[in-house]
Amino acid sequence: MNTNFDLLTDLPLLIFAIFFVVVFALFVWGGVLLLIAKGDATRVQKGRKVLFTALICLFIVLLIMLVFYLVTYLVQRGESLVPKFVSGEFPISPAINFPPPNNFMNLGGYYFNGPFSLKKVKAIEEKACVYAVLCKNGGKYDMIYVDVSEQYNRLLKNQNYGCWVEKCNRNPNDLSLAILWTSPIIYDSIKRNTIKDSLQKEFNPPCPL
Repeated sequence: MNTNFDLLTDLPLLIFAIFFVVVFALFVWGGVLLLIAKGDATRVQKGRKVLFTALICLFIVLLIMLVFYLVTYLVQRGESLVPKFVSGEFPISPAINFPPPNNFMNLGGYYFNGPFSLKKVKAIEEKACVYAVLCKNGGKYDMIYVDVSEQYNRLLKNQNYGCWVEKCNRNPNDLSLAILWTSPIIYDSIKRNTIKDSLQKEFNPPCPL
């Protein structure tokens, strides 16, 4: 149990305690004046006045305490409702020359970052992910390859790059990339491969692993 005095935390309690001691002293003093009055109207009036003052002071202190703790509660409640930064599955700079990840596309029920131009991306950093190579076909994208990556991956040097170009109208400018960043805390290698296998089964990309 921590019994150290923290000035910022405990100062309000200390001030309220002092106020209560003062109010208690006023009540005691007013009571004493009434007890020793012995019919003296002046002392009785003075005692009643002190007690009335003590009562008003008590009310004011209680009101200040109520307002103080209400404001403190609302501030703490407000801080608890502010969304905290979460280290998610979408890094700010997921790959070399990557633009900020502000676009998403649904592939097999998974939301991938992208699509991004493969020629501009060039490589994936050493981050665990599932990535799909897409071919731009008019206004849509066809998946031609899907795989997992857990280390630095130079996409333009990939052994399957020739197949990607061939299956994409032999035009490398039409190649795009979509990435599902997978946090190692949530996804292990087995889960990443499960996602890859499900995408292969659903989209049947023409370029094999």
